Amino acid sequence: MAGLAVVGCRRAREIAKTEQTMRRLVEGTAEATGEAFFPALTRTLADTLGVSCALVSRSLGDGQARIVSLHLDGQQAEPFDYTLAGTPCGEVVGKESCYFPRDVQARFTEDEILVALAGESYAGAPLFSAAGEPLGVLAVIDRKPWPADFPFGSLLSIFAARAAAELARQQSEAEVARRNAELELIHDLDQVIRDATTPAALLHAALTRLIHLDHLLVVQGKGGAFLLDEEAKVLRLVTTVGDFSPTFLAAEQVVSLGECLCGRAALAGEVLVSGDCYADDRHDHRYANMAAHGHYILPLKAGGRVVGTVFLYTDTHPHFDSRLAGLLEAIGGQLGTAVERLLVQGELLETNRELATARDQALAGSRAKSEFLANMSHEIRTPMNGVLGMAELLLTGDLPAEARHYAETIQSSGEALLTILNDVLDFSKIEAGKMVFELLPVDPRRCLDDVAALMAGRAREHAVALTALATAEVPARVVGDPSRLRQVLLNLVGNAVKFTDHGEVAIRLGVAEGELLFEVVDSGIGIPEAARAQLFDAFTQVDASTSRRFGGTGLGLAISRRLVEGMGGEIGVESVEGEGTAFWFTLPLRIVAPPTAAETAAAAVRSVAAPACPLHLLLAEDNAVNRLVASKCVERLGHTVEATVNGRAAVAAWQRGHFDAILMDCQMPEMDGYAATAEIRRLEQEAGANGRTPIIALTANAMAGDRQRCLAAGMDDYVAKPLRGDELVAALARVCANPPILETPGSTTTEAAMDTVMPMDLTYLRELVGGDEEVMGEILDLFMEDAPRQIAALGEAITRGNWQEAQRLAHTLKGSASNVGAEPLRQAAWSLEQNTKGGAEGETRGAVTELLARCTAEMARVVGFLEERG
Repeated sequence: MAGLAVVGCRRAREIAKTEQTMRRLVEGTAEATGEAFFPALTRTLADTLGVSCALVSRSLGDGQARIVSLHLDGQQAEPFDYTLAGTPCGEVVGKESCYFPRDVQARFTEDEILVALAGESYAGAPLFSAAGEPLGVLAVIDRKPWPADFPFGSLLSIFAARAAAELARQQSEAEVARRNAELELIHDLDQVIRDATTPAALLHAALTRLIHLDHLLVVQGKGGAFLLDEEAKVLRLVTTVGDFSPTFLAAEQVVSLGECLCGRAALAGEVLVSGDCYADDRHDHRYANMAAHGHYILPLKAGGRVVGTVFLYTDTHPHFDSRLAGLLEAIGGQLGTAVERLLVQGELLETNRELATARDQALAGSRAKSEFLANMSHEIRTPMNGVLGMAELLLTGDLPAEARHYAETIQSSGEALLTILNDVLDFSKIEAGKMVFELLPVDPRRCLDDVAALMAGRAREHAVALTALATAEVPARVVGDPSRLRQVLLNLVGNAVKFTDHGEVAIRLGVAEGELLFEVVDSGIGIPEAARAQLFDAFTQVDASTSRRFGGTGLGLAISRRLVEGMGGEIGVESVEGEGTAFWFTLPLRIVAPPTAAETAAAAVRSVAAPACPLHLLLAEDNAVNRLVASKCVERLGHTVEATVNGRAAVAAWQRGHFDAILMDCQMPEMDGYAATAEIRRLEQEAGANGRTPIIALTANAMAGDRQRCLAAGMDDYVAKPLRGDELVAALARVCANPPILETPGSTTTEAAMDTVMPMDLTYLRELVGGDEEVMGEILDLFMEDAPRQIAALGEAITRGNWQEAQRLAHTLKGSASNVGAEPLRQAAWSLEQNTKGGAEGETRGAVTELLARCTAEMARVVGFLEERG
């Protein structure tokens, strides 16, 4: 029993000693992190266990490892690489823990660490990643033997897990840093490529960047580049960076293909690595006092063809693996492609200079023409606005016959002048390539009839019989640009009528060889054969007398040709002088199936505008005549207007009162329309207003970029001068669609009052469909089917808090209700749309719920109204 007690006491002391050792090890490494962890770990292991050396190694692959931390006799050594074969660490890495309590040096005689240390005992534990990949070894070495039962192996195994985790973390960080460095290098080289103007400058800048890549390439701060002379089959030195002797520079000016490392890399088209210039037989060139070194040799390749090489000096036996090889190849390809581009640019430099000169001259001419056209447009349209506007206002009144004749003459003359201006601008847009063609369903017969109807009055003035005929095979609908097609036909028919004193003009439409064929045939003066070749050229007419007699710019046919060709067709002419002329053009025949009844009804629903309601408008116009014209035009449309004389006054007026929209002239003194619009938008943003006041630009500039400039300034639409009533109506409809009824003191419409309003007014819908009760019924059936679904979807969106979807659905319901004349439902939907903008919380959410209930109630009233109507 006494013996057992002694053994138990000894066992307890050993356990206590082991626990104390563990505690000291934990305390020694508890606060160490990052790069400080491994030095703290090896120092604590060596001190606590009383051994000569503790180390952590990291596997490099291919039987190589790096000592990342080595604590020897109280000192921390610098990291270094070593070979695992023939070492105890080689027995441990990727395998199991090893414990050699004595004679370890005798067993591993080639281990340089054991030999240098005169090590007698060794214990090591393998380090594995979470995925089971070998990372390295944690080991201790001592100059004295250990007892066979000393638990070094178990202690190391405990700390190996933490060491592996830290090693994996550091490797992961190093990998991220390496990737970032590679991306940064590629980006920097891309910048170098963009900045370089010659191959030599490019390669010099690239070398300067490459020799400072110690974190990617271990280089000696020097290198150079050759370019390939394909004709001579040699490499020619173009640049070096770093300290090179005059002897080297003189001897290396030319290197034959296949000679030395650079010549071999150029010939093979592959990255070469040299470990030692003295031991490498490929080093054909050696110089006195040359220090031992290695090389990275990069072939510069463009599309698989070598155009040169780059050589970088390294320490002996530089690191090289598949990843580094891929990086060097990528660099060689990036630089090679750029060098090839610069070489081609150098060969074509003179041609490029000539092209640049021609381009600059063309651009200058184009700018001058655009500026001239813009100025002409503005200078002509501004007075024309007054002329046509006043004529239009005069003609709306009760005038004596003679005065009406004078006013109509003024208007027709102004329209003719405006047509000339529009021709010039159209031609300018076509030449600039800014003419946009639409692809829409077109009824070609209807187009023919419209043109004939428009030209009928002019034909009667010339005592010309005008006929239009389409053959039976012409389809009901084709794909095309209706406005451009009408423009071409009007141009050709207008010319035919103008040049025909008597007789007839026939417009014919048929199908020939799979294309639509349009013909305009007249019995007029005809065209001489010699003049036909230039007939479609700009600013060209048959002769000067024609221009004096008939007028015109000579642009009509040139524009027609460009428009027809832009739509994919062809145009031509046949004529006999003194007998008549036949113009023809073809267009691709792209047939569209005729619309179904449901499609017709749906289209009608979409096209119905909101019921008109008076608007209160603000006008900013500095020209007195234009201000009067615009004011009268607005008042004639049933709206009220407050006029100001410049942008500053307009901003002040907008701040004082409420306006449904602003008509803003662009060019005004003190503050122009663009600046005034920007100021109003800024004030709206500061005030945090939910809505914004629509602003319509009024400008005499009608060039292609003017509309974009207005919209970019914060305006909502654009109307070109001269101001036309129909264009203003369309613009107001676009920006003030379904405007809310203004609530002013004494005229507020309450819910109770709304209940007394008829749920629907079908007058507008009936007028839209021409009194066709069947079509009207189809539209109403569509509404009755769709609107309840929209309201139900609205409720779901509000319940989910999807305010963007709720706003969209309310907007759709508002439009549908407006189209069928359900005004109370439209107003409820409009209010719901406004309250869901930007989200709805708190009191607003309660309002949204009430408005949804209001929509449901108004929909029920609509249903009842239609049921009573039968």
